[in-house]
Formats: sequence, C-alpha cells, structure tokens
Amino acid sequence: MRNLSEQQARQQLVPSRTTLIGLVKHAAAVERNWFEHYLAQRPREGITGDSLGGPASWHVDDTQTVADVVSEFDNACAESRRLAAKFDLDYTVPHEKNGRVALRWIYIHLIREHARHAGHADILRELTDGTLGD
Repeated sequence: MRNLSEQQARQQLVPSRTTLIGLVKHAAAVERNWFEHYLAQRPREGITGDSLGGPASWHVDDTQTVADVVSEFDNACAESRRLAAKFDLDYTVPHEKNGRVALRWIYIHLIREHARHAGHADILRELTDGTLGD
C-alpha cells in the first residue's frame, strides 16, 4: 500500500466490499485466528483485534489509517512467529472442522491464504493507479 492515499486504499473497485486496506486488515485477523486462537489455544474473546476472520475482518473503521492497519498486520505476524517458535512442525491442535491440524498445515494454509489475497491486492492496485505487481 506504499504511495497510496487513505482514500485510494479504501476504494471499492469490485462488487464485493474488498479494498486494499481491508485485505491487510483481514490478513491480520487470519494470523490472529490461526496462531493465537488455534495454535496457542487462546480463547477468541481474549485476543486483541476487531475480528478473527469472516466478513467482519474486512471492515476498517474510519478512524484507522493505512499505517494503523499495516502496523496491526505487522504485530499479528510478529506474535505468530513468537508463538510458532515454541512448537515443532508436527505439533497438532484441535480444529472444529478439520480434526487435528499440525503447525505445518497451519503454515501451508496461511501461505495459500496470503498468496491468494496478494493476487487480489495486485489486481486492486492495478485498478487504483496502474501499478503492476512483480
């Protein structure tokens, strides 16, 4: 979201409510959900952040700036790394839909999730100001 105005980051350029700033907000929520809730087994109510996934995780309050949301994502990722460092890749945790999942599976899931949304961001950025991803 470098070199974008607050307004550009919030532009809704597709029929869904997806925005560039919303993608980053959602990515932070996904990090918290998988690493803080599932891996660290913290109750959802005790995890900092507006949401842990789903439609609400895309909403960015008007008072939040691009810098705020990028910082939120950076902090979520730092906490994810801190938590994951405590476990080996084969460590498993319960998941209500998938049974038990290993840290390795969580990493792969997050790589897929972030890669998918990075593609969305490339398209939105090109629509916003013509900048192409590499």
